[in-house]
Amino acid sequence: MNNVIQNIKDSVSEEQFAVTQDINDNNVVVALPGSGKTHSIKFAIQSLLYRFPDARPLIVTFTNAAAGELADRLSKHLSESDYAKCHVSTFDSLMIELSKEIDQRQVIVGSSQTPYIYRAYNFMLDVIDSNDSFEDVCADIYDYGRNGKGTKGDTFSYKVYEKYCEILSNVGTYGVRDLNMVAHQVMEATKKKLLKKLAYSHIIVDEFQDTDMFQLNWLLFHGKKGVKVTVVGDDDQAIYSWRGARGYRNMKALVDVLDAKTHVFSECRRCRPEIIESAGKLIEFNLTRLPKKMRSSRNAGGKVHFLSFENKYQQENKLIEFLQSNKNNIGILARQNSHLEDLEKALVIHDIPYEKISGKTFYELFEVVAILHLLKAITNSSATESLAHAISYFGEGEAAVGEVTKLAKMYGSARIGGGHGGNWTESTIEILKCCALWQGKVLQSDIAYLSDALYRKILQWKPAKNKRGRSKTGVVASVLFKRISSSNEPLRKTVAKLTQHLNSFEVEDEEGKSKRPKKVKPLVCLSTLHSSKGLEWPIVWMLSFNEGVLPSSEGNQDIALLEEERRLAFVGMTRAEDMLVISSSNKVSAFLTESFPDVYSDDTDWVREPIIECEF
Repeated sequence: MNNVIQNIKDSVSEEQFAVTQDINDNNVVVALPGSGKTHSIKFAIQSLLYRFPDARPLIVTFTNAAAGELADRLSKHLSESDYAKCHVSTFDSLMIELSKEIDQRQVIVGSSQTPYIYRAYNFMLDVIDSNDSFEDVCADIYDYGRNGKGTKGDTFSYKVYEKYCEILSNVGTYGVRDLNMVAHQVMEATKKKLLKKLAYSHIIVDEFQDTDMFQLNWLLFHGKKGVKVTVVGDDDQAIYSWRGARGYRNMKALVDVLDAKTHVFSECRRCRPEIIESAGKLIEFNLTRLPKKMRSSRNAGGKVHFLSFENKYQQENKLIEFLQSNKNNIGILARQNSHLEDLEKALVIHDIPYEKISGKTFYELFEVVAILHLLKAITNSSATESLAHAISYFGEGEAAVGEVTKLAKMYGSARIGGGHGGNWTESTIEILKCCALWQGKVLQSDIAYLSDALYRKILQWKPAKNKRGRSKTGVVASVLFKRISSSNEPLRKTVAKLTQHLNSFEVEDEEGKSKRPKKVKPLVCLSTLHSSKGLEWPIVWMLSFNEGVLPSSEGNQDIALLEEERRLAFVGMTRAEDMLVISSSNKVSAFLTESFPDVYSDDTDWVREPIIECEF
């Protein structure tokens, strides 16, 4: 064995070394939480390029943050010439890049899609009487885009989807596309050989459990053509079925179709044995999973505590008491942000510093996006598309939206005033008047007055037929206008800074940097279970592990959803390095009673155990 291969062998575990030697084959690598998968990927690529110098690996993952981290690690680990042979990308960026060969139209992503969907939703409500909520219609539209489910023309959601596609086709000169449209285009063009031959000999996919059907089919197509495919992931951490991720099914399909070898990284380097064993007891109740052993490479000494309380207030008081004496980093995890809101207020009252990680940032909330478009429209004379989104949000019909934007383009400005419309809504006329006023000369001393006046008008205007929107619009507007009024900068500069958030979506960030820190600085970090994935803390406290919450009432009706919710609990438990606290504030979850019968019994609802101080 030469020096390079010997060095690789000395740097990885026996399980990881087997992958570095099989990297020229098709492989499915099942990696436990904290098992060093990124570490093994860089050594596998080093082995590949050393043994096969003509290889050209493509490394794909899901977020710009993960892609940036992989690229950074590879650039430091490989020689400059070997690193130049690699290409690291996200699936979304890769699909956009490939699609440019056949379609140059702009691609909209993330929250930038929402205003267009809302305009289509608003239009169809004027045509069809429907009780479908905007949120449910959005979910259906993303599903149609990914999978083409449903019978055409059969449902209200599909009619909204058709209108949405029509609106996109009419944006600007050539129209725009969303990511689902791009995926369809790339797959069809690949099958018809309309794209250049893929320039890569090997494809390595990280977090493979998060792939959807399109991504699987794209990989299988190239795998059948001779490209070697290695995927790394953990089916027990597949928690995104709501956005099309297929977890276990995709891992099994790759084994079956490409005859891929299966490897398991069974050693967790993060959790102490007591924690990984507890997590294993819970996840073993899932039937649709790849069998695997779980062990920790760390010494024994971890602590797992189960606490039950009669209500959330008792739970909150106990947690605050613990935090006031805690000297270690702690992640407090809950199923939803709503379960963290009361605790957040308590942390402020007790002056306990904290960080909050959430699935959605403030600036990604639909109501915030709408108000930002309004601010952009009334301060930027050329922002006609933002003007269209704003007046649509506040109740204008699609036909009038077209009239307004046509006039704005004709005048070369949104400053068209409110005297042109015949059947425009009152809110549209007022918004156009604001455009004329705010785009004129605004003195710094007038900003607070103008902001307050516009805020009061917003409270009077009603978002079109969206009950949820009505309850949030005033709140988010208040936050934004307080920011504007308190700024010492010129009005347009302040608004320009705020409206930059309309374009700050992950897929467009070429630097591959995440706004969410990997290591949290404050001692206390609040997070939903979904958002905690990829993070770790010495202590983890899982809040409100109740029946009806985890699993949810919907999960109890659907075996596939039930198993995903058990995986969600598994993800939360395996964020803990040294100490795990699981508390219930109502009826104890069936996940706990079935997995830990020695702690919970059928006739005992409340199990109380004091928290033991944990010294590190």
